[in-house]
Amino acid sequence: MISMREEDLETDCEILWCCVNLTGTKALHVGAYYRPHEGDEESLQQLTASLERLGNRKNQTVILGGDFNFPGWDWQRNSIKSGCNYRRQHVCFKETLDDHSLVQIVEGPTRIDNTLDLICTNKPTSVIQTKVVPGISDHDCPIAEFDLSPIRTIQKPRQIPMYKKADWDGYKQYIEDTGRRIMDDIPGKHVNEIWIEFSNAMEYVPHKETKKLDSLPYITPQLRRLSRKRDRTYSKMKRLRKDVHKHRQAELLQKKFKHLKSKFQCELRKAYWDYIASVIMPIKDEPQGKMRRLWTMVKHMRSDNNGVTSLRENGIVVTDPNGKANICNS
Repeated sequence: MISMREEDLETDCEILWCCVNLTGTKALHVGAYYRPHEGDEESLQQLTASLERLGNRKNQTVILGGDFNFPGWDWQRNSIKSGCNYRRQHVCFKETLDDHSLVQIVEGPTRIDNTLDLICTNKPTSVIQTKVVPGISDHDCPIAEFDLSPIRTIQKPRQIPMYKKADWDGYKQYIEDTGRRIMDDIPGKHVNEIWIEFSNAMEYVPHKETKKLDSLPYITPQLRRLSRKRDRTYSKMKRLRKDVHKHRQAELLQKKFKHLKSKFQCELRKAYWDYIASVIMPIKDEPQGKMRRLWTMVKHMRSDNNGVTSLRENGIVVTDPNGKANICNS
């Protein structure tokens, strides 16, 4: 684990950012923030400016925690309490979280009946649990447990029979021969043995394997060949660098490798955007069912844990599996 302070994200308020690099996960930005007073509008504006700087870094995991001092917000019902002071600032803070795709995950009170200490993240589905424990001051301490590198279940390829290319004459002859053998030996055979003999008739039907659902649909055979050519050039370049007498050849291969790398990236981007255009703007004569490709693409672009996201019932956010199952079954 490597952590480094990010001073370029910090603004003129009590906030601290650091970047944590973990093996096998995306960069994690962790922030600590303190707002000294409920009516401190300047601190809120500086917090917004800090989040706008962070917003330029896409595809990152963000966790922001601290004493935000917004006692007038009911986080369980996601609404402002009656008699709230500084109502406009409360609304502005919630809009700031929504603008930056941040979700507040602490629901219990941290000081008397108010939830002042918050934890916000842009990956709420990676939260395993949250709880509030006694702190060292007059505030209780919220604790959140995250699964930053969830295990994704990858569907294995399956066999699909190709009936149009089947040898139906051989299939029919095999079934007739098998039927006669079974009738002669049926008293001494188990039902499973009989079924195995019948199922062997599928050898006359060719099969093919399906593609993995998680494979990139815009990767064409031409791109795969270009990728293999680039990798072979890189491997050969590394091998020649170890020989002191072949540095000149290694330099030539390095230029070739850079050219192939640039060409592959250019072709990959073009194939990606062509695919996006074909999914979002299908041909007029294309069947409406083909639009499922759009939702398949959206599903496979997820970078967090698989499963049902948080649900809301009667204004209350439900995150535990049993509660979500009860909502779906009701």
